[in-house]
Amino acid sequence: METRARSSRLAATVLSCVAIVCGLSPSPVRAGCAPAGTSHSDAILCSGTQAERLASGSGDDHVSMLADADVSIEPPASVVSPIAIDAGPGRDTVVNEGSVSITATQSMEGAGTPNGCDPSYRSSPTNSPQAIGIAGGAGDDTLENRGAITARSTAEPAPAANPASQCGASASLHGKSDRESTSDPAVSSTGVQGGDGHDVIGNSGTLEASATSSVDGQPVAATGIDAGDGDDYVVNSGTIIVTAASTPPNVAAPSVTAVGIDGGNGRDTVANDGTLAVDSTSSVGGTNVSLSLAGGDDVDATITLEAHA
Repeated sequence: METRARSSRLAATVLSCVAIVCGLSPSPVRAGCAPAGTSHSDAILCSGTQAERLASGSGDDHVSMLADADVSIEPPASVVSPIAIDAGPGRDTVVNEGSVSITATQSMEGAGTPNGCDPSYRSSPTNSPQAIGIAGGAGDDTLENRGAITARSTAEPAPAANPASQCGASASLHGKSDRESTSDPAVSSTGVQGGDGHDVIGNSGTLEASATSSVDGQPVAATGIDAGDGDDYVVNSGTIIVTAASTPPNVAAPSVTAVGIDGGNGRDTVANDGTLAVDSTSSVGGTNVSLSLAGGDDVDATITLEAHA
C-alpha cells in the first residue's frame, strides 16, 4: 500500500510539472481540447477525441496535443477551406504528439456543365476543397509534428444538367477546353502551413497530404509542408507522403502538382533527414503534370518522386 501511495503521489507531481511547463493549471484534463481559444495568449491542452476544429484565436498561443489526443474532422461542404488546427495570428507554438486528421469532400461542376455544353463554362472558384491539417497563421510560429497528420481533399463531379455525352462535337469530348481553368483555385491539401512570418517547422512523425479530383479541367495540388512567406526553418526527420491525382472523364487538368516541402518566399533553410514520397498522377493526356520538391538543396535522405500521365 505504501509503495502504491508513493507511486500515485509521484504521478501527480509529474503531471503537475508538465502542466506548469505548458502554462496550465494542474486540473484534470478533459476529453478534447481545453480551454477554448480567445483573443488572449492561451495555453490549450488536447487529450482524447475531438470531432471539431480547434481555433486558438489571436494572441501568442501554445497548443499541446498529447499522445492520446485525436482531432479528426470532416467538415460540411459549405466550409471551403477547412483547417483542423488553426493557431491564428500571433507568435504561436503547436506541438502534436497525437493524431490530426481532416477530410474535405466537395461536389463541383466541370467544363460543359451545367449550362448547355458550353466548354468555356467555369466552375465556381468557391467550391474547391482546400484542406489544411495545422495552420500557424500570421506571426513567427513554431509548429512541430511528432505524431500523425493527415489532410485529404476530394472533388467529385456534380450531376450535369447536360451530360457531356449530349454535347456532340463539344471540345470537352476531345480532352481539350477553351475555359480559363488556370484561374480556378486548385483542389488542394496541405499537411502543415506556416503562413506569414519567420516560422520554425519540424516533422519527426508521419505527415500525409492527398488531393484527388475527378472533375473535368480542375487543377489539383498537394503539399506536405508549406512554410509560407518569411525566413523559415524547416526540418524533416520523419515521413512525408504527398499524392496529387486527377482522373477526369474528358477534360484534362491544367496542372497536377505534388510538393513535399515548400519553403515559400524568403531566405529559408530546409533540412531533410527523413523520407519524402511524392507522387502526381493524371489519367487524361495533354495536361501539364508537374512534380516538384521545393525549398532548399539539403536533401539527402530517402526520396521517391513519381509522375504519371
